[in-house]
Amino acid sequence: MVQTAFGQWADEEDDILADLCKRFLNRRLYKYVPLEGEHETLEAKLREAWERIGLHPDYHLQMDTPTNLPYDVYKPGSPDPEPKEKTPVLVLDDKDRLTEISLKSDIVRSIAGLHTGKYYIYYPEDLVLPHINSLKPEIRELLGL
Repeated sequence: MVQTAFGQWADEEDDILADLCKRFLNRRLYKYVPLEGEHETLEAKLREAWERIGLHPDYHLQMDTPTNLPYDVYKPGSPDPEPKEKTPVLVLDDKDRLTEISLKSDIVRSIAGLHTGKYYIYYPEDLVLPHINSLKPEIRELLGL
């Protein structure tokens, strides 16, 4: 049903809606650039740059970081609103010692919100490229353009 709706919306008069639907249907997804750490001031600069070149930052720019917490990391001694203490998930490390899984798994650290790694910027490269010379050098460098 959703794909059918996207197919119909791809011909809508609303340019942004039509563009987003066509991108989804034709797998012309936004380019992404990984960043190290949070960049609160960067988002404001990018939003301003997008507005200057005629793009809508609410639709043509997304800064993302994992916030879903499906695994709650075991923290011994931490205050817990539930009366029972959580049981840790233990794995054997390379020296046959039991170790809490988030200490050994990048994936678990990431989904538990402990990952200190990458934030991502998503944007429509094909819509930004024609305006590349209008962007400040720091933004061009950040986007790899």
